[in-house]
Amino acid sequence: MSDPLLCKYAYKPCTNPRVAKKDGDLHRLCEFHRDKANAVQKIYATRRRRERRSQRLQILVQRLLGTIEPVPFDSPGQPEDEHKASEERELIEAELAGLLDDEKNNKSADDPDIDDDLSSHWSAEDDGDRDEEKEHALRRLPPSHRTL
Repeated sequence: MSDPLLCKYAYKPCTNPRVAKKDGDLHRLCEFHRDKANAVQKIYATRRRRERRSQRLQILVQRLLGTIEPVPFDSPGQPEDEHKASEERELIEAELAGLLDDEKNNKSADDPDIDDDLSSHWSAEDDGDRDEEKEHALRRLPPSHRTL
């Protein structure tokens, strides 16, 4: 059984002749066992390449994600946020007040019944001016809406 021309398959005796290489030497196995071994080797090599590719991709993703630093954010209850919110609110209120002032000035300039001196110099402390302002406002209303 130790014939040098027979297949050297390890797991059981094979009586098939060994296959010749391209250079003329003999392979260790017969054609059947070589094809079988090559198919198993091909499956193993494909699996190994796939695993290596997956590992390289995973390492690449970890490197890319490792360089990304998380963006810090403040919780809503922190004083800075309250301060920023109050500043924004004050700015909005100031803009609205400016718009309302412009609107009031435009209306008073367009309305001949309103005295410019009273509308521009009105003081909350002066009761007389307040009464006059009410009278002017009542005169501008239609008669059906005038009630004291």
